[in-house]
Amino acid sequence: MKKLVLITLCILALAVSSQAQGTKTWTGEHGSNWNNPRNWDPPGVPNASHAVFINRDSPSCTFPDGNVTTNELYIHGTVNIGNCVINTELFTNNGTINASNSLIIAPADPIRGMNFTNNGDISASSALVSIGSTSASTTMHSTTIFNSGSINGSVVNLIGGTFANSGFGNVNGNSVFITSASFVSNPMMCNIRGNSSETGPGGSVIIRCDQLTNNGTIKGGYSGSSAGGMVKVYARKGLFQFSQGKFYSGNGHPDGKVLIGTQKTTSEGKISCGSSDDDKSALDAYFGQLAIYSDSIVTTGDSTVIEADTMKFFARHLLMGEIPSFGSVYADNAMYFFTTREGFLDFPGTFERSAFFTPGIVEFYSDSVKTPPEILDTIFHPEPVIYPSDSTYSNAGLPELHDYLCAGENGTMYFIIQNQCLRREHIDYSVSSAKGWVIAFTDATDEMPPFDFDSFTVEYTVPEGTPSGEVDTIIIELSIDPGFGKTEYSYLQSLGNLAEPDTVNYTVTEGWNMLSMPFHNTMDVMAEFPFTIGDAWAYAGMDSGYVELDSIAAGTGFWLLSETDTSIAVAGSGEADTVYYFLEPGWHMFGCPASVIPAESITSYPEVIGDVYGWDAILRNYFTADSLYPGLCYWMFVNDTLELTLP
Repeated sequence: MKKLVLITLCILALAVSSQAQGTKTWTGEHGSNWNNPRNWDPPGVPNASHAVFINRDSPSCTFPDGNVTTNELYIHGTVNIGNCVINTELFTNNGTINASNSLIIAPADPIRGMNFTNNGDISASSALVSIGSTSASTTMHSTTIFNSGSINGSVVNLIGGTFANSGFGNVNGNSVFITSASFVSNPMMCNIRGNSSETGPGGSVIIRCDQLTNNGTIKGGYSGSSAGGMVKVYARKGLFQFSQGKFYSGNGHPDGKVLIGTQKTTSEGKISCGSSDDDKSALDAYFGQLAIYSDSIVTTGDSTVIEADTMKFFARHLLMGEIPSFGSVYADNAMYFFTTREGFLDFPGTFERSAFFTPGIVEFYSDSVKTPPEILDTIFHPEPVIYPSDSTYSNAGLPELHDYLCAGENGTMYFIIQNQCLRREHIDYSVSSAKGWVIAFTDATDEMPPFDFDSFTVEYTVPEGTPSGEVDTIIIELSIDPGFGKTEYSYLQSLGNLAEPDTVNYTVTEGWNMLSMPFHNTMDVMAEFPFTIGDAWAYAGMDSGYVELDSIAAGTGFWLLSETDTSIAVAGSGEADTVYYFLEPGWHMFGCPASVIPAESITSYPEVIGDVYGWDAILRNYFTADSLYPGLCYWMFVNDTLELTLP
């Protein structure tokens, strides 16, 4: 965790009054900076106790990099966000949020969770949008996410007890991950989509939940030259259903797939391992792979359409009816139907000729096919070849894992195991990681029936100081009696401790103050010190005298005229461990790096004459300094050219 550089000098002692609880309304009268207290009504930067309103007709607001915490946040206008973590209990967006870097919206209290509603537009086209939190299982259940607007990002990560699209809700990303402890709902006119690409792979959609209802469109992005995007759904319990809904993997090459694992699957909609209607013109269009693992699979109604390169159905019971037209179930290559020994296959009502069609083969693996052979000969082309239930089929395993982006230093990942075997299995697993970020995981599972699910957790800690973007690999090894083994991989990616940026606390008094900045980035004086009168002033030597500055670099000393006594925290990007000066003979103002250094480390140079002097802003005179503090400024005199590096 980055250290907090705190400047507290008794000669500048000032009591900081606490802000009263209540509301804060954005005015933007003095620029777009969130941290300018004059941009709020009543004046003062909001804190965790406030309900914050950014109204529709107000000027745009720019959130600071780092961490923003409120009690409630209502956005009706336009906000711009760079690299920000927003913590709140209630978040409503009816306006526009433009994020140029990572945007993370998470509960301020992990136990109480968060209510998140988006009726506007959230866009981070080249970055992460993460809503919700996995820091504790209670957070997952107590956070609700409702979307009737649009959420767009390179990676979109939605985590909560409930996720529900409504109206014309849209979620788009190169990768879309939705994790729900309860249910996911995607009604008619709503879309959850992976982005398309003419040159790279199509975007994928991965949904993990207890229950999914889809009457809209869930689609992987198509690709013009690479692999089409995948759609993967794991509904651990309850009903998985889509009546008029549609599922599309992205076309572009046969790598695109739709994979569904659930307790029960019902359909009168469309599953296409290929393009949607608006992608038909895409080049190199191929069908991909379809696999459905379910205790029972049921199709009803007269609008069911299923198409893929190769399709596989695994179920205890499989009942497919009301498939009325030629090619309603179509495979470029082959169709396979598997049931357990106690299960059955049945195709009642599918009396249209060649309702199931493939140029390849059709194979049944079941001990009970209830539909009479003469009907199978009519509705299937070619006629199925029937084999006994395949008790040797053993493909138990985790859903395919993915990049997992970490907002802070530690947390918990949730995984689901499904027994994709045709018999009861005891599945053991072990978890490790290449860099040692994994610290604990739950115990092995008990015996699981065919197509049943179990879940486990993996706790991780991202070490302090881990650079942003660094990745650790999680290794999960599964073993199934007798002796079947499998290894899957996932990834943890550090976001560089976004929630705790480098910070310096300035305590200034009315009148002139001598200050500096101990960060690598250049600081905008008016943006960071909105209470100042005019710009900052720096001493440029005997020939030039004082010069006016509107921005300050690390180590530059400057005078600042304040209209009030105040205290303000300034966030920077990286503490300046050292600062360098090339000094000509004469007096010089200078600042410090991000650490306290003794004055004798400077006065020991033979070119430095006399002591180092600081400024007492209360008594309004100079004093001899024994120690030099980051964020403050000092004077020294040299009688010859000197190259000086501090510390």
